[in-house]
Amino acid sequence: MLLDIVLRFSTTPGQTLKIYGNIGELGNNNRSEAISMLYEDPKHWQITLDIDLSVLPDDFVFSYGFFIVTGK
Repeated sequence: MLLDIVLRFSTTPGQTLKIYGNIGELGNNNRSEAISMLYEDPKHWQITLDIDLSVLPDDFVFSYGFFIVTGK
């Protein structure tokens, strides 16, 4: 399944917005395995994830978080 996430969020030059979550594609809640989102414009960040639903239980609840990295 393709999941598009678009976040309206402003950053300053040199900052990167990262996403992590409780699926393998997002590092299994390990922030050091977080994925950088793509800068779209001054107010929007975007990422498209290809999620393998076959490995998730039927009652799975998806959770994720964001954080900013400066200078990387």
